[in-house]
Amino acid sequence: MLVKLDLILSILKIIGRNSIEEAKKSVVSTRTKEKIFELCNGRRDLGDIAKIAGTSEEYVRLTVKELEEAGLVTAREARNKRLPMKVI
Repeated sequence: MLVKLDLILSILKIIGRNSIEEAKKSVVSTRTKEKIFELCNGRRDLGDIAKIAGTSEEYVRLTVKELEEAGLVTAREARNKRLPMKVI
């Protein structure tokens, strides 16, 4: 089952490659936003990402919201914290 899911994911990446890159370019437009995007691994909360990226938690929250709206990031709740994770 996992092999089939991996194959489907690979095909979707190939099909959507241009759209994904366009979405990244439109949202990940600064070095700080790029760093925030890279730190979205599903294990760090917004505060941790802010500390590592050297910016405010509010800026991270707004950037993650932009990334979610672009479909590049999803977030789950754990221990009353938002844990954003890259989708692609």
